[in-house]
Amino acid sequence: IKQHRSKELHLLSENRLESFYNDNIGRQEEVLFESANQKGYMEGFTRNYLRVKTIFNEAFINHVVKVDLNARHQDGAFLFNTQL
Repeated sequence: IKQHRSKELHLLSENRLESFYNDNIGRQEEVLFESANQKGYMEGFTRNYLRVKTIFNEAFINHVVKVDLNARHQDGAFLFNTQL
C-alpha cells in the first residue's frame, strides 16, 4: 500500500508541475541568462525558476532579458526562440 500511495503522490506532483509549466505558456517573463555556450544553446531562469533555452548569444550572458514563453523544448525548457 505504501508503494502504491507513493507512486500516486509522485504522479500528482508531476501533473501539477506540468500544469504549472503549461499555465506559463504565452506569458512574458524576465530571464537571467547565466550559462555559457552549450552546444550552440544557452539557458537561464525566470524569477519563478522556469528554465528558458535559446540560441547562444554572448550579449545575453549575465543579463536580464524580457522574453515571451511561447513554446517548450523537448527537454522541458521554455523556448525564447521557437526556431530551436
